[in-house]
Amino acid sequence: MRILIIIALALSIMACGGKKILSVEVQHIVVMPPEGLWDCPNAPLPPEGVYTQADVADYVLKLYEAHQICEASIEAVRKYLEKAKLITEK
Repeated sequence: MRILIIIALALSIMACGGKKILSVEVQHIVVMPPEGLWDCPNAPLPPEGVYTQADVADYVLKLYEAHQICEASIEAVRKYLEKAKLITEK
C-alpha cells in the first residue's frame, strides 16, 4: 500500500512540473536610416542658349559632383542597413 501511494505521489509531482510551455514572440522591425543619409542633390540643369566649352565643362563637373554625393549617400545607407541587419539578427 505504501509503495502504491509513493508511486501515485511521484506520478502526480512529475505530471505537474514536467510540461512547461514556452512561447516565442516574433517581431518584424523596419529599420530606417537617418534622414541625413538620404542626401542626393538634384541633377543640375544644362546650360541654356548659346554656351561655350567652358560652360559645358562646368555642367559636366556639376553632374559629376552630384553623382559623387549620391554615390557616397547610397554607400552610407547600404552600410547602415547591413549594420542594422546584424544587430537585429542577434
